[in-house]
Amino acid sequence: MIKAAGSVIFFTFFVDTFGRKVPWIVSSLACAVCQYYLAGYIAVAHPTTKGTHSASTVAGGKAATAAIMIFGATWSFGANGLPWIIAAEIFPSSLRSISGPWAAMSVWLWTYVVTKALPSMYISKYLKVFPLTVSGFADRAAGMGYGVYIFFASMLVCASIYAWLFIYETKGLRMDQMDALFGFARPDTDYASKIMDDGEHEVAREKEQIGAATVEMV
Repeated sequence: MIKAAGSVIFFTFFVDTFGRKVPWIVSSLACAVCQYYLAGYIAVAHPTTKGTHSASTVAGGKAATAAIMIFGATWSFGANGLPWIIAAEIFPSSLRSISGPWAAMSVWLWTYVVTKALPSMYISKYLKVFPLTVSGFADRAAGMGYGVYIFFASMLVCASIYAWLFIYETKGLRMDQMDALFGFARPDTDYASKIMDDGEHEVAREKEQIGAATVEMV
C-alpha cells in the first residue's frame, strides 16, 4: 500500500517538479540507509521469535519496522517507477516499438531473478558469507544472514552512482530537445540548429506574451 500510494502521488503530481535524476539518487540512498540499518540491527541484536528481549532490542525492532516502511515510501518514487518513465521518454519514435517491450522485459526479468534468488540467499549453505556465532544464530541462518541486506544496500549505492553519472535529466523537455540531448541531433547540422533556434524563438514568444498580458492588466 505504501509503495502504491507513494508512486501514484509522486508520478501524478511531482515527477515534473523534481525530475528524474535527483529522485532516483535520493531514493536509492535512502533505501540503502534503511537496508544497512536492518543489517546492523540483525547483526547486533540477533532478534528471534522465541523468548523475551531486552528493552533496547524491542526499541531497535520498532526502528527496524519503521525502516521497512521508510524503505517502501522512498522506493516508490525511485526505481519503482522511474525506469518506465525514462524508457518511454528517451527513445525516438522509430525505436519505441522495440524499446518499450525491451524495457518492460528487463524490469520484470530482474524482478523475477531477485524474487527467486532471495530465499536461497537467506538459507543456502553455500552462501554463508557472514557467519554468526552468537547465541547459536548461525545454526538458524545458514545463508548470508544479515549480509543479504548489506548486499542489496550496496547495490543501491551503486545505483545512485550510476544515476549521477549516466542518467540525463529529461524534465520538461520536448521530443526534439530529447534528440539534441542524446546526440541524435548532431552539432553543426541544420537539424540541430533548427532545434535550438525553435527553442529560442519559443522562449522569446512566451516572454512577449507575458509582457503583453502584464501591460493589459496595468
